[in-house]
Amino acid sequence: MSRAADTWRSGVALLALVASVGGCGATVGQPASAPLPPGSPPVERVGRSQCPGAVEGVLTNLTGDAADAVEEVGGTYHGTPGFLAVVFDGSKAIVVVEAARLPDWLIELGPAGIAVAPSCIDPTLLAGVKAALPTLVAGDGTVSAGYNALEDSISVMGVDTDTLIDALDAQQAGMGARARAAIEAGTLRVDGAKIPSVP
Repeated sequence: MSRAADTWRSGVALLALVASVGGCGATVGQPASAPLPPGSPPVERVGRSQCPGAVEGVLTNLTGDAADAVEEVGGTYHGTPGFLAVVFDGSKAIVVVEAARLPDWLIELGPAGIAVAPSCIDPTLLAGVKAALPTLVAGDGTVSAGYNALEDSISVMGVDTDTLIDALDAQQAGMGARARAAIEAGTLRVDGAKIPSVP
């Protein structure tokens, strides 16, 4: 397995769990399009949140040129306002951005031939979840949350839904209702299973 594949897996883990308790760059050198060669090992296709223009499914366990393309595009644009992730749909790397910023990204990346797609998540809610995270009590466990690049969702683990919504409402009135709407839409996914603390 290549070093790029290992880096890709690490990047996905970081994007999936951005936070836990306790101007666009230059043109990318690596081609953004890197279809998997015939005879490549099978990869898993992951379904995602659905909204107009969103990427329907992405591949995991990337290796070779595909992993390199995702890694390089992500390294170039990570940290740019509106950037959320880079995913691979089976033929090309796609930059996923906040929907409201999509026109600016299309203008910037279109001439370079880099694909861009909107995210379905509510970035205001993601910011609210991150702000509420330190207030959540998990006993002897851990609470983690952030943007899940593979599912295009806000992922919260280690706390139940009611506790999360109460914490969001305490941060800002109406944020709890926003969270419930996102849960119904599938763009906020809460898993109350306990995450043991690491000694």
